Amino acid sequence: MKKIIYSKFGGAEVLELANVSVPSVEEKNVLIKVKAVSVNPLDWKIRNGEMKLMSGSKFPRGIGIDFSGIVKTAGNAVTKYKAGDEVFGILDVFKGEALAEYIIASEKEIAIKPSNIPFDQAAAMAVVGSAALQIFDTLVKLKKGTEVLINGASGGIGMLLDKYLGSLPVSHNHLQTTELDIHPPVGIISKNVHKGSEQKSTVKLVYSGIMAYSQENRIKLDAMRECLEIRLLERLREDESGVYSPSVSVNTSKYPEGRYTFAIQFGCAPQNVDKLIASANNEVAKLRKNGPLQENLDKWRAEDKASMQTVLKTNFFWRTYLSDQLQNNEPLDQIDQYTGIRDNITVDDIEKMAARYLSGSDYIRLVLLPDLKN
Repeated sequence: MKKIIYSKFGGAEVLELANVSVPSVEEKNVLIKVKAVSVNPLDWKIRNGEMKLMSGSKFPRGIGIDFSGIVKTAGNAVTKYKAGDEVFGILDVFKGEALAEYIIASEKEIAIKPSNIPFDQAAAMAVVGSAALQIFDTLVKLKKGTEVLINGASGGIGMLLDKYLGSLPVSHNHLQTTELDIHPPVGIISKNVHKGSEQKSTVKLVYSGIMAYSQENRIKLDAMRECLEIRLLERLREDESGVYSPSVSVNTSKYPEGRYTFAIQFGCAPQNVDKLIASANNEVAKLRKNGPLQENLDKWRAEDKASMQTVLKTNFFWRTYLSDQLQNNEPLDQIDQYTGIRDNITVDDIEKMAARYLSGSDYIRLVLLPDLKN
């Protein structure tokens, strides 16, 4: 049979497809024809050697924990399962070898697969499902009115917790956001950090503050971000040959109050830090004074139009959009105005946005430099 194995710790390159014998069935085990296997972060962490104190270093070894399949043969002492049963389960975490045509499992490692769940979905349920069950045991002890925060709710475990909490009776309490005053500090801040031996520096320039939160302003900020990034790529990377790939990012939030962060980041040689920061700030100053070049604004508009034609067809976009609109108490049909706003943004609009949001009154300059000892 075919089986994925590796003979040393490392990246994906250590994996190989091997021909091995079908494992023998013992009286308390079952032989399973594997139909589907899922891959967990734990699998590659073990393969990389990050957990070798627990997994040991015996080679060659298999990989894979979650699986689903059909019982081929059951041992004489097996009472719960028989040939032909559709099952799913978890193998020993540090001895996983589910990425194979056939595997051996004990009765406690498997369960009957629900008939309404396909093999591929069942193979992705065992590890996250068992983890979620452990958390459920804690959640069901909570009292009415207890607030619960699920950190990482879009992951496998988080999504199962979401479904569980969503099944509970609704109290119809509407919670309000609370201002905790956790924001980037105000004023002008400059900080150099000397760490590491590599002769390379990382620069981050951050503008932040309160904003008038609206769909129109968010679109204009994105246009300003792209126009500035185009200029930084042209000047810092191509004209001055000082950086490889400068980037510009923008983040906004509506509650508890409208706020934004606008960040420029790039890596460069330590001796070029001051020169390239000056060049970046000069491009920001040009935006404040004259706005972007019309050709760069048109380029952003064309790229955004092409991108939107693709993302509007994805479930991910609509799930994120609807969630954001509900959380921000924004109309669900706001997307209908997007094209009109985008197509009517002018150079003058971006100039005004830059003057307002990139004034430099709240500005952070962070530079990572090599350790002075090196």
